Formats: sequence, structure tokens, C-alpha cells
Amino acid sequence: MEPPRSGAFVEVTGGHANERTAASPPLTGGAPIGMEVPGGARAPFGARRRGRYNRPMARLGLFGIGNVLMGDDALGPYAVKLIEAGYELSPEVELRELGTPGADLSILLDGFEAVVVVDTVKLPGAPGEIRVLDKAALLAKRPLLPASPHEPGLREALFALEFHGGAPREVRLVGVIPGPVELEVGLSPAVQAALPAVVAAALAELAALGAPARPRAAPTAPDLWWERRAG
Repeated sequence: MEPPRSGAFVEVTGGHANERTAASPPLTGGAPIGMEVPGGARAPFGARRRGRYNRPMARLGLFGIGNVLMGDDALGPYAVKLIEAGYELSPEVELRELGTPGADLSILLDGFEAVVVVDTVKLPGAPGEIRVLDKAALLAKRPLLPASPHEPGLREALFALEFHGGAPREVRLVGVIPGPVELEVGLSPAVQAALPAVVAAALAELAALGAPARPRAAPTAPDLWWERRAG
């Protein structure tokens, strides 16, 4: 894969990569998606179904994954905290910082119709470059995402949910190539500089799924609790 131009995202759908700019339309063209119901009809996207653990399915999840004590691996939690502080989300959206859930990730994802996940990815490229992968790419036999810095990762969780039932119908991974992933608090300059574009990409995916966010009238400082504790 050729490196993306400055300001560009690489969108990966079904295992194929295509470059798009930050100004390009969201992945699904902005059209809300529905869920299939018996008889071949489609229920409204907000309709509830139940997951493997018999919980009513929430509509959308926006999750940040990463270890806040391991340098650039904290990208997901940083992005979630910036979104929390600066944007009002639709009531159907659950925003959470998940840390490094490991095998529990499949339990945390169960019960959602669609999820947008922000995480670092092991892919060729320079630190700070953004890759957007869909569910088909994550589950491909030869995935472009060979491994997450923390295992088991999103791909393994999706495989488990597909096997047992309750997997989200739509998945978007907003992935960022990290720099140093070592014991320290804070992001490298390259990944720190990419944060605004990462937040924009995650919010674009929410909007494409029918749940646009809006800037807060009075944004607050992000609650970076791990920086306070380290200080």
C-alpha cells in the first residue's frame, strides 16, 4: 500500500484499501442503516434487538481502546475524552473508554447494532497516519490488520460474537499507526498532532450511521485522569 497523502485517510473495506480525504463523504454515504427482521423487511435503525447475554441492544457504541500508561497506545482513551469534553452526542450513542479489555471485549461489544472503535493498529506507515477499517476488512481471511498492540483485539472479539450471535451489524475501526508504545504517559508528537483528525474521523462515522454529534456550546477541559495521577 502506498503511503497516504498528507491529510488523507485510508479506508479499508472488505480487505481492499482506498484513499480518501478528510473532506470525503462518510463511509456509508450518510444514509442510516436498518436491521433485518423476519420476512425480509427492515426495522428502523433504532429498533432494539437482544444480544447473546439477553440485554436489549443499544443503538450505537463509540469506544476508545488502549493502555493509558503505554505511550501512543493511549490514543483511544485520549480521543474519547476529547469527544466527551467537546461534543454532544445523540442519546442512542454510548461513549466509553474501555482500556485494554482483552477477552472481555466480546462481552462489552455484545448488545450493539453498530460500533465505532478508536485504537492503534499495527500496519505499515508513519506514526499518526489514520486507517479506517470496516467489519469485512477486520474479518477477512488475510486481514490488513495483522494484530493490535494488545491481544486479543477487536478482530478476535468480532469472530467470537459472529460465532455465538450478537455481533454488531456495522463496525468501523478508526485506527492510528503508533510511534513509541512503551511505559510512559502521554502521546508522541506525531500521534498528538493527529488527534483532531482522529476525532473528526470517529464523528464522521457516527454521522454516517445516523447519529451526528454537535459541538458543545461550552466545551470543557478533557478529563485526562491518567495524566493527573502520573503528575
